[in-house]
Amino acid sequence: MQGEGSLAGTPSILIRTLGCNLRCGWCDTPYTSWQLEKGIFAVSDIQDFVDQNPQIGDIIITGGEPCISPKIEEIINLCKDNQKRVTLETNGTHLLPDKLIEKIDLVSLSPKLSNSTPTTDMKWKIRHNNERINIQVIKSWVQRAPSFQLKFVVNDPGDICEIQQITAESGIDNTHVYLMPQGTTREQLTQKRLWLADICISQGYHFCERLHIVIYGDERGV
Repeated sequence: MQGEGSLAGTPSILIRTLGCNLRCGWCDTPYTSWQLEKGIFAVSDIQDFVDQNPQIGDIIITGGEPCISPKIEEIINLCKDNQKRVTLETNGTHLLPDKLIEKIDLVSLSPKLSNSTPTTDMKWKIRHNNERINIQVIKSWVQRAPSFQLKFVVNDPGDICEIQQITAESGIDNTHVYLMPQGTTREQLTQKRLWLADICISQGYHFCERLHIVIYGDERGV
């Protein structure tokens, strides 16, 4: 179940690629970044999932960071060959070629705010902060993508100033922006939901629930 953004609630096949150029301190998929696990599936397995679930018309390509995957072109082409609606979830630091961008139905950009900076590894703290925001790449995605949304993980009200700076520099209207509470448990989301919803109302942002956690909890495979 797509849990975030404009397509929240949509049944989807989710493809998670291995590897990430960032190291968010609150990363909820460390097996794709901090402690890499060997890939379980090959690209050819995607066709099996599609064939077994003909009722599902959406595919989410996420990570890690899918734009650095050496298999990304093969994955996108397979999805479109099966006439699926494709959402690409990316941190917005790497750009794909135009021939692939035009095949993506929705680009979900999730630039990482300073609240994502790791505190336990100085080497990664420096690298993460240097790479986590690339305004030019974000602008290129917005200009080239058939459809896009900008999704931010918000930890406290002070993050809003940083969001406003990024959207202003990127030339992105608030109606394309989704704010999501940082949290991996229902309790953490509940603590932040009310004040974040109020900010969305006052500023004209979309509120973004983490629906998969609300329904299933922080579990893999959902």
